[in-house]
Amino acid sequence: MSVSSSNGSQQGDPNAEAGLFSVRTAVVCLGALLLGAVAGGLALASGHTWPEAVMSAGGTAGLAVVALHQLVGRR
Repeated sequence: MSVSSSNGSQQGDPNAEAGLFSVRTAVVCLGALLLGAVAGGLALASGHTWPEAVMSAGGTAGLAVVALHQLVGRR
């Protein structure tokens, strides 16, 4: 268990390992996944075939990663 102080530093177990991703990376990846899924679903709903919907979702997710990378602030 770690305790955060008011200045954001971590105190507690000195042997605690850092997480696999930062919170920012998780937000960017999950946001891109969500936007890609929405784009793919909308493509399917509008009558496109599965391969076209998957390509639409992939393109949207790729662009969303770039856009969210720029929009989500760093510390």
